[in-house]
Amino acid sequence: TRDLLLAAQDFRFLLHRRCLVLGGAVAHAHIIGGRVIAFGLLGWRAVNLDILVDLESDAVADLAIYIDSLLDIARPDLHRNDLWTSFSVRHFVALNKVAACDDGEMFEVGHDFPFECRHWNIGMKQRVPNVMTAYTLFGAEVSYYTGKARAYLRWRGVQFTEQLATQEVYRDIILPNVGWPVIPVVKTPDGQIIQDTGDIISHIEATEGREPSVWPETPLLRFVSELLHLYGDEWLVIPAMHYRWSYNEDWAYAEFGALSAPQLSPEEQYEVGKKNGARFKGALPVLGVNETTIPGIEKSYEAFLDEFSAHLDTHPFILGHRTTLADFALFGPLYAHLYRDPKSGELMKRVAPRVADWVERVEGGERGDETVPHEDTVHDTLIPILQRQMREQLPALLATTIQFREWAAKAEIGQRVPRGLGEIMIEIEGCRTKAAARSFPLWRLQGALDVYHSMDEETRARADNLLEAIGGADLSTLDYPRLKRENSQLVLA
Repeated sequence: TRDLLLAAQDFRFLLHRRCLVLGGAVAHAHIIGGRVIAFGLLGWRAVNLDILVDLESDAVADLAIYIDSLLDIARPDLHRNDLWTSFSVRHFVALNKVAACDDGEMFEVGHDFPFECRHWNIGMKQRVPNVMTAYTLFGAEVSYYTGKARAYLRWRGVQFTEQLATQEVYRDIILPNVGWPVIPVVKTPDGQIIQDTGDIISHIEATEGREPSVWPETPLLRFVSELLHLYGDEWLVIPAMHYRWSYNEDWAYAEFGALSAPQLSPEEQYEVGKKNGARFKGALPVLGVNETTIPGIEKSYEAFLDEFSAHLDTHPFILGHRTTLADFALFGPLYAHLYRDPKSGELMKRVAPRVADWVERVEGGERGDETVPHEDTVHDTLIPILQRQMREQLPALLATTIQFREWAAKAEIGQRVPRGLGEIMIEIEGCRTKAAARSFPLWRLQGALDVYHSMDEETRARADNLLEAIGGADLSTLDYPRLKRENSQLVLA
């Protein structure tokens, strides 16, 4: 640890969220006479810093400082305008034009545009985790499911470090342990490698034993959280992928290229990203994204934003007053693709600013009020969202179970389930097309049905009333061969 005693005006603030600075961490700020004059540095690594929010423009800024020219040791990997190529630099504002604060106290720093600090609980007080007791998250900012895992880890409050999933990480860690190239992957303190965000969350909840649980306390709300887990992971992927590859394609190629080849020029990175991004774009037909369905996808997504906004008018989180699994499930698509991608983010902030605010709060690890237990009731404002899920996703699930039963009838116990079981028809806002009958949604659905079948008679009757109201009555009698996870694969149980 060391302090750099420098005049405030020699620093720069970066108007961008979650920037990597110095390759490392600002641990604390000394504020003397209204001026930030010193920063303690703890190692060279990425951390989550305080988010400073301009009260007039609502622009957000991480406490990010460019001082590579002032370091004792040269750092050629740090560049003046882009300290890490997986993040995009937006605007610079001199340090003496902002204010810092500590637990709500405002410190002006010579400018009439005050900033406030949000999400302090994950900010500059964070310390570098002990690598022997910390989890390691291997992923990328551009990744759908990495965002979900990262937000959960922050909320859970466990020590963790995040490592970019480079080619070397894939070669040395992911492929040998998982068997196929996928992120996120978490390494536990005892060296286990866990793939799939559902497995990651379940493992940490069981291992850490912390309160409150990520699952709501009551069985009906737990059932709803699992339904929304299914929706966020396996259906909202459709608009997420559409908006990324229909409106943000060039940006996505640049992001993929910067992740894979940070040493190359932007032009070379783009070509690398175009090659690497091809398989992700190639998933669009599998999901049923094409010229026929795009009008329905966009109509449905914007209607969903309206419905979610109406819910957030009266409730800070999906199931009420605190963060639960349901929030992390919807956060996956709504952050990485639909908030962070430029064109998609512009749309969300314009038509659904409350949703954008929720994304920022969940991304920052906000916990809500954990002192009040959940009531075992489903808020009326959630009903339109659940109805949309049942109207669009349930028919696809029912069609997939038919194909899965046919496959399972010829398979052996323990046999790996193919990711695609054939073709089904999907319909979104009157737009019909063929899509793959994907098996993994049945795994998420099994989790919800297990909660349903574990209910006592009275609670199940209430769940049946809910299913009837949302158009999901078929779930109460749905049955198909059981699945299990084995060596990061789905197999027939």
